[in-house]
Amino acid sequence: MLGIGYANIGEEDKAIKEWEITLKKGPDNLVALDGLINLYSKENKVYRLRKVVKSKLSVVIDKLKEDLNKEDRAYLVAEQDRLTGLRKRLDTQISQKQKVSTFKKVVSKAEYDAAEIAARNNGEKFSSSNYKVVDDDKLESERKKQIRKLIESYGKDKNAVTRALQLMVEYNINDPELLKLATEKQPSMKSPDTGAPHREINFPISGSASSTAVMISSRKTIKMRNRIRRLPQCLEALRVRRDWTDRFATVLPDDAEALLKTMYAGAAQAGADGNLHAIDSVTRISREQGMLLYHLCLERKPKVVLETGLAYGFSTVFLLSALREIGRGRHIAIDHLQSSLWQGVGTQRGLQLGVEDRFSVIEERAEQVLPQLAAERLRVQFVYIDGDHRFDGVMLDFTLAARLCGVGAVIVFDDLWMPSMRCLARYIKANRRDWRRIPSPHANFCILEKIGTDEREWDHFVGF
Repeated sequence: MLGIGYANIGEEDKAIKEWEITLKKGPDNLVALDGLINLYSKENKVYRLRKVVKSKLSVVIDKLKEDLNKEDRAYLVAEQDRLTGLRKRLDTQISQKQKVSTFKKVVSKAEYDAAEIAARNNGEKFSSSNYKVVDDDKLESERKKQIRKLIESYGKDKNAVTRALQLMVEYNINDPELLKLATEKQPSMKSPDTGAPHREINFPISGSASSTAVMISSRKTIKMRNRIRRLPQCLEALRVRRDWTDRFATVLPDDAEALLKTMYAGAAQAGADGNLHAIDSVTRISREQGMLLYHLCLERKPKVVLETGLAYGFSTVFLLSALREIGRGRHIAIDHLQSSLWQGVGTQRGLQLGVEDRFSVIEERAEQVLPQLAAERLRVQFVYIDGDHRFDGVMLDFTLAARLCGVGAVIVFDDLWMPSMRCLARYIKANRRDWRRIPSPHANFCILEKIGTDEREWDHFVGF
């Protein structure tokens, strides 16, 4: 089938068109239905995905009425349960989308134009009906008016306060009056766990000396209090992200872009043995994360870049592209599983950029290699840690890599969604005063800069 062929070579748009044509001829074609479910899920086309899921569910139900053997019936019953659950989730997601879409975002003319350009560059549909354009001198007052109106609609929409706080972060508004109104709108209710009456909890709003008594269940109080306490950090993160918006939209040189296009499309990649090997859709960083590494490396102009965890080489392509742009520097990648698990795909992707003299791969464990590099007095200016994600493993990678770094060096580690990585970040903040955390435009990255020498006492420890 042409659809499968197009999908295998990364031509997803053509595959979608081919399968849609196939379904017009025969709406019960399971291969086409499965292909569209996969691609629509990948591209987050919720409405189309729901339609195809309903079609396949109808086909499965019809087939269950036929005389089937035990194995086929068991498979179809399981598939029916899966599709039913998926349809319910999609219905909920679409319902929430429709609620949000009726609420127009207040923007300036410049922000409107930027949103339209960004949507066009990303190949997304842009709807002007989702925006309300106002003059710059009225922008803040209109946004505050919108947020106040949303908070006051709490009785009709139970998610109104949460959405209002999200808008405050997005709009970069830190208004104590609005925060106070948001907390006052929370309902008095009994504890969902014990049924005990509500209790009064006082907490300061946005650093103000005044406090607001919030009559609310203990669980919901803690959630709201944490949202408000985190608001200044969220606003700072938003400012940093806005500063990076243009850099995220830039492109790499043509050869690197062409290489990444096939990799992100999931096309099979050549390994060290010269054969093509399938790559999974999980072991990778996003393009946005890659552009962050690329521009951070361009800014720092390191002489030596060190990476733990090479895998398929997604991050390596971005980092090597930056070194090539700088015109100097070498990249050392450490991955003891590169040949055995990843079939040398990451190594080949790095070599494909034509920087053999600057790129080397060490196929040994990081905890064995890093002390050897320290013994050789190697100094590293940029480290990307994305190998072992167990706490003891990543703690060891950081500790040993930090010994190779001088003042001004940067260490970046990924996957802050994982408890082990967040725990490491807390340890560094509490115990390693020779490192400071730089605000990151991407929530999944922790960026650290060395600002001094490690002068802790021999028995130093701060709980984290």
